[in-house]
Amino acid sequence: MSSIAGLATGIGSLLVLAAGQPGRSFLAWLLGLAAGIMLSVTVSELVPTAWQAGGAVALIKGGLPAVALLVLLDRLLLPVRVAERGGYLRLGYLIGTTIALHDLPEGMAIAVGFAVQPDLGLSLALAIGLHNLPEGMATAAPLMAGGVAPVKILAWSALLAACTPLGAALGLAAAVFSPPAIAPLLAAAAAAMSYVVVRELLPVVWQEASWVSLLGLVLGLAAGRLA
Repeated sequence: MSSIAGLATGIGSLLVLAAGQPGRSFLAWLLGLAAGIMLSVTVSELVPTAWQAGGAVALIKGGLPAVALLVLLDRLLLPVRVAERGGYLRLGYLIGTTIALHDLPEGMAIAVGFAVQPDLGLSLALAIGLHNLPEGMATAAPLMAGGVAPVKILAWSALLAACTPLGAALGLAAAVFSPPAIAPLLAAAAAAMSYVVVRELLPVVWQEASWVSLLGLVLGLAAGRLA
């Protein structure tokens, strides 16, 4: 399931290479949908399960380091410069690197979710897969505009896709060999998901401020509750 969720990144890149840049309305709807599902799964399943398993201590031990790490990674990546072809290459590689770093904790979230409850793992895999689809599009579009060959774009996307199952393997190992780590890992997953939604997805949804993106958000919240 983590591999399928990761492959959504490659599918997004493949769609851009085959059909060109997707429409703005479609991307806004898809991002709103992903944000809604991720928010719903985090609030209704990840946080309560982590609380039941380890209480406030687990939430703090897992959540704060996860947010601090993601903030640090974002700050370190901001100065990156690839000053070629109008900045498109810089943008594409920056987005791709950020996605790779975010996919590791997302893969861990899928594994820990399955370790606690299969339905939770499936919900997380669905949410992360929907989230990865537009991420693949966002990576491929600027690289294509920067003149990168399609084969190289697909290879880069395959590397990004592999980060999700790699994170799942790490999360599974932690759950098997150190069961007390499950609660903090759930809290870390909740924090990582929340950070991605607040930092990346919701700003786009609010910026669009259209009924399309808001509809996607509402549908995602409902789907997350049903998943």
